[in-house]
Amino acid sequence: MEEDDRFDPETHDAREVAAKAGAEPTEFLSLLPHYYRGEVGQMSKRLDRLDLTTDWAIAVIAAVLSLSFASVDSPPYFLLIGMFALSVFLVFDIRRYRSTPRDPGFG
Repeated sequence: MEEDDRFDPETHDAREVAAKAGAEPTEFLSLLPHYYRGEVGQMSKRLDRLDLTTDWAIAVIAAVLSLSFASVDSPPYFLLIGMFALSVFLVFDIRRYRSTPRDPGFG
């Protein structure tokens, strides 16, 4: 996103819209549920992605371990493949977690 496309709440137009919305208490209170629903929906979507990645990581590790210990003749590189897959899933989770806004009140 370019710098020109970003929303700046300090601009005159943004303050004018906020002043109009805040002038009437009933209008302001009618905006709050929509804002809350949008924020909760956005957080829920991001956390669902984190949960899905974690589920895939657990499934892949379970499959790799079952293949590795299925017999004595199983090649040891299955464990290396599993470690690599787990590392990839962890990198995905870390990147998504860092981009997820968190409540600053809870550390």
